[in-house]
Amino acid sequence: MRKLVIISNKLRVGFVLAAALLVMAARPSISTKGSVYIENSLPTSEVTARCQSKDDDIGRHDIAVGDSIFWSFRNNPGWSETLFWCDLNATDYGVLSFDAYIGKKAKIYNYHYFWFVEESGVYVQNQYGIVETLPTMSWGKLD
Repeated sequence: MRKLVIISNKLRVGFVLAAALLVMAARPSISTKGSVYIENSLPTSEVTARCQSKDDDIGRHDIAVGDSIFWSFRNNPGWSETLFWCDLNATDYGVLSFDAYIGKKAKIYNYHYFWFVEESGVYVQNQYGIVETLPTMSWGKLD
């Protein structure tokens, strides 16, 4: 009888461990890999981009016409979601600032934002190829 209790306890521990592993496998990962892609689709002007988050500075990048920049990172879910913002400067168009990665909305974009810098402003494409116009992101005058 005592041996049966020991086996029963071992089985119970095994079931608990198996259940815990199944729950951990089924839940989304604690941090998801995110990325940002910015393409200069302007016809005549190089774009200088300065992008950063609270913790990471991507630095200053000169993006020639038709070229792009790309970076990836771990998205921090929960209390302090990842947020990257960028300041753009194009000699022929002016300046523009926008949030390049918003962790709270990232699932809509499958955690990958594809930005296109154009004459009328900046546009983002989601995972389904749908381009969204963000009207507040138009060129401003250089000081």
